Amino acid sequence: MGCGAGMEAQLELVQLYCDGSGAKLNLSKCVVLPLHRRRLVPQLGSVRVLERGQTVKYLGIPFGQASVTQALLEDLDRKFY
Repeated sequence: MGCGAGMEAQLELVQLYCDGSGAKLNLSKCVVLPLHRRRLVPQLGSVRVLERGQTVKYLGIPFGQASVTQALLEDLDRKFY
């Protein structure tokens, strides 16, 4: 099974849960963070795939493939100094 097919199966499983529970998944706010740097992750509809060097914030904390130390320090400097 390819990476894209695996992601589609996972999204279908989440949708099945949402249908049963009444929960909703806002795909426009979802981001795929590939952890394997050498494997290409295909674009899946409206779900954004982070590329190398890009970061995303979750609860105010930056996440990405590479070290986010610099991004975190810059964010703290901007907020407190």
